[in-house]
Amino acid sequence: MKLLKQILQIENQYAIILDCIFILYILLDVHTPHWLANFVDTGIGGLVLIIISILIFIGAGPIAGILAFIASYALVMRSSQTTGSSIYKKQSNAEEIKLQNLARYNPEPKSLEVAMVHKMVPRVRSKKPLPPTSYKPVMATLNNVSESPL
Repeated sequence: MKLLKQILQIENQYAIILDCIFILYILLDVHTPHWLANFVDTGIGGLVLIIISILIFIGAGPIAGILAFIASYALVMRSSQTTGSSIYKKQSNAEEIKLQNLARYNPEPKSLEVAMVHKMVPRVRSKKPLPPTSYKPVMATLNNVSESPL
């Protein structure tokens, strides 16, 4: 009987009301408004919920605090369903799996540039002078441009 009187004291009535609200929110499938879901589904919204839950834990007692953490988690999950980010998180790995399968089934082909470079005759530097040619190259003036090291 003393426990019941202690629980129903005026100081604890706010904590009891808060406990009841949290239990109802957790058990019932309450629709989260879109404007609230957009805020809660961000990093700052989650941080605000954690801070509020900690303050409730300190101010209203451990039972209300634990229920606040559970209600915050439920709010975040319901908000992610409202905004659609839960579906995105589930499907985000699908693209990576698809790319892994494509890489496994299709070996990386050589590009046209790589294939042409491999077909080219290798350039070999030699210190021997080139044999004389029967043609004379026609070239405009170089205007003091240095020669290529090749």
